[in-house]
Amino acid sequence: MSEVNQLSAYLVKARLNALQVMSVWGIAGAGKSAFVRTLYHNKMSKHREYEKYIWVDVYHPFNLMDFCKSLLMQFHSHSLETNEDPVKQCHGLLKDPQCLLVIDNLQSTEEWDLIHDALAFRPSGSAIVVITNEERIALHCADRKDLVFNIKALEIGAAIDLFKKEVSLRKYTVSYNSFFISWHHWCMITSFLFTLYSMKLRNHMIAALFNWT
Repeated sequence: MSEVNQLSAYLVKARLNALQVMSVWGIAGAGKSAFVRTLYHNKMSKHREYEKYIWVDVYHPFNLMDFCKSLLMQFHSHSLETNEDPVKQCHGLLKDPQCLLVIDNLQSTEEWDLIHDALAFRPSGSAIVVITNEERIALHCADRKDLVFNIKALEIGAAIDLFKKEVSLRKYTVSYNSFFISWHHWCMITSFLFTLYSMKLRNHMIAALFNWT
């Protein structure tokens, strides 16, 4: 079974057991976000199991208000026009429509506690996938230990294939904010190139790897 299929099975397990939070962890550059994004797009395009699909990147230093603004803009599919506190607007937001929410780049248990309290989403039919680099954070966030999924570092060939798939998916993704997507895309590319550099590949090897024909 592929790791993407295994991820999907974890999500199904969570829904069948009325659990709502699973987590994905692995070292930086392991391909966590790309794997989850593949699952995310599969759910969105093929199965439509949820009414809304939301992907929120956590930026640092962490700001709960900025996080909630990003979530609200995707939830409503337009920019915010109200002066109401975005944290208050998020309270119970995921209770009614069934949402698949991905929270990427969580870096501390304190961040999760703030997000969890702000959303106040239980009980509901929504599901949350938290992506982090650390196992202890993943364990803290998930509803159960068996909903914690570890992404192992990819061999270089598999990493290239996953990178190509990620770029291909993005060609057909429409976002509420083109700058946000462009910045996220740039971060993904630089992270991937850093991984290649850390493996001490020579310049001619990198050129050969990026032969798209």
